[in-house]
Amino acid sequence: MKRGEIWQTKFDPALQSEGSGERSAIIISIDQLNDSKMPLVTTILLTTSQPRVEGRLNIRIEPSHENGLTKTSWAQPHITRSMNKQRLLFLRGRLGTDDLTRVEQALRSVLGL
Repeated sequence: MKRGEIWQTKFDPALQSEGSGERSAIIISIDQLNDSKMPLVTTILLTTSQPRVEGRLNIRIEPSHENGLTKTSWAQPHITRSMNKQRLLFLRGRLGTDDLTRVEQALRSVLGL
């Protein structure tokens, strides 16, 4: 599990607007933590539901062979979740450098960093 990888995950159980069911998510935690014995990784939810507005809350990710997505998706950095590694079902792929940079910039903006 590495930063920038896209994994199919199981988000249930979820409350209200957290995101639920099986979803793709980007691992955003640093590899030092991902490789440790800590059972958690930090993820950003992806959705295939087209948002009303694109911007720092909805970062468009086009499908590619590298990232393993089959539909245009939107990273939602305001829906950041630490989850147990056991919730990671399978590796879909990896974000390209440009997409990862855009997601990181949006995450910094959302968190005020």
